[in-house]
This record gives sequence, C-alpha cells and structure tokens, in this order.
Amino acid sequence: MATRLKYPCIYRIDGCSEIYSFDLIYEHQQKCQYGPQPCPVNKLNIGPCTWIGTRSSIKSHLKQAHADICMDYYGRYQGPIHISGVTPDIRRAKFTFVGNAVFCSCSKIENGAFYSDLHYIGPAAEAAKYRYNLRFVNKEGTVDLEATSLARSLDEVLSEYHESEKFVKFYPDQYNLFENEGSELEFSIEILTVKYNFPHCLYLKS
Repeated sequence: MATRLKYPCIYRIDGCSEIYSFDLIYEHQQKCQYGPQPCPVNKLNIGPCTWIGTRSSIKSHLKQAHADICMDYYGRYQGPIHISGVTPDIRRAKFTFVGNAVFCSCSKIENGAFYSDLHYIGPAAEAAKYRYNLRFVNKEGTVDLEATSLARSLDEVLSEYHESEKFVKFYPDQYNLFENEGSELEFSIEILTVKYNFPHCLYLKS
C-alpha cells in the first residue's frame, strides 16, 4: 500500500506542489527548487555568504545580513539607484521586496555598455509573471530614457541567459546623457505583473 500512495514534497510549506510515489519522492526532494539553497549573493557573485536556507527564509536572511543592499518596493518607480563611477567592471546589485516576492536588480558597465536585468529569486514559472521598467532622467528633468524587459529566474543558467541578450542594454551615447558631475548614473525601477505579450522596448523621450 505504501508504494502505491502519492506523497507531497516535504517543502510544500515553502511552495512546492509536487507529489510522487514512495520510490520517487526522495529523489525529487534532493533537487527540489524549494529546498535548502545558498544565499543569492553567492550565485550573483556580489559577495561571500555562508548562509543556507529555504526560499521562504531568504527574505528575512537578506534583510538581516545584507540590509545595505535591500529595499522594500511600494509601487510605481522605486529608486533612485546609483551606479558610481561610470567605468568598466563597476557593478551594482539591489535586492527588492515586493510583498513576499524577492527580486535582485543587477546593473553593470562592461566594455563601455550599460547592462541591467531583474532576477526573480524563485522558479522560472513564477518569474515569468513579472516584467520591469528601467528609467533614467537627466538632472534638468527634460530628457528621460526608458526600457522594459521580462524578469528572469535566478535558477536559470546565467551564461545562457546573458547570451540570449534578454536584458536592458544601453550604449555610451545613450547613458552619457544622464551622468552627473560625479560620473554617476542614477535610475529608478518599476516592477509590474505581466498581462500582455510585448516586445523588448526602448524609449528615448525629450
């Protein structure tokens, strides 16, 4: 009888809805995406952290251990977020909390181009529910630059993701318009749920 029954994953309290037979449930739990995993800062290569825990505890861990790179999102454009020193290899990451959902906005300047993407800390199926808008505004408030793209799961293979070019990318002749006197870029981010299919868009308004 035991082998014929279906068993829920032990990580169901963290969001897993899978059920398996007795001979398969252990194998699933060993690689369940809701099971224990390292702190996201390790996978993003933005700092060392030895913490390991379940997805449901990631938000509280980040707020306690990495408060300097965390912010709560209250709707509409959130920011400003600064990229200091517009030079190669400058990188900035900011964890953003939308209710219980955890995102990480990652931006960098590499080979002269500005890159930014939004990672959802969770399964790809959940990440597909979100998109984001990135917005630059010059100090006079006369010119703004916006781009929109889909959020991506941190579980995706990052090398494959970057090769797909599914992220926001600006070239110097675009982002140089928004540098301040201290060679800083300042932008804000808006996180939205996906309701319609849409292309990767770039807007420059003046």
